[in-house]
Amino acid sequence: KILFTESRGDLLDKCVEKLKACNFPSSKVELGLLDWTQNVPSKMNDNFNFIIGCDCVSGLPSVDPLVRTVAYSLKSSPRDDAQTEQTVHGKFLHIGSGKIESFVDLKKTLSKGFNMRSKMEEMVLERLELNPIVADTLEQATAQLKDEREKNVIAPVGFRNIESNTYSALVAHHHHDYNGSNGDIVFQSGGFI
Repeated sequence: KILFTESRGDLLDKCVEKLKACNFPSSKVELGLLDWTQNVPSKMNDNFNFIIGCDCVSGLPSVDPLVRTVAYSLKSSPRDDAQTEQTVHGKFLHIGSGKIESFVDLKKTLSKGFNMRSKMEEMVLERLELNPIVADTLEQATAQLKDEREKNVIAPVGFRNIESNTYSALVAHHHHDYNGSNGDIVFQSGGFI
């Protein structure tokens, strides 16, 4: 199940409209108001396999409320005594086009404040705008594509436009010492639940 959160109700209303427009099954999504400056609801503690954030740190005066929410909500990944490697149960992914300094601050706060392991990478996404298929009728275009498939012919595709955008990505998970309930010991910054 997917949980979408936002601190503003009007944005959640827009999210509902978009989900309805694309016929996304309502049984697979939950919406909720979440204010990073408030206590993390207990039902969210150590609960999420994957948290995705997009451009959450741009323009924030501090990343602390976001980091605290992620740290307490993300599933722990403790290592059993018999294991030599940690099995990661919860991952945080943040992607943004903002300044790299905000990502460095996010990474530092995750690491120093909440003992989370993280890495940053730069990624380039390309948007390709293809030339349209020219045919007199839809039937003619369909027949041409079918003929190319049957003959295993790969027709050259022309591009109208290619755009490249660079983004920063940060992936993080809990240190193996955190077991979901010992945040007061493992998290150096403390913080409130």
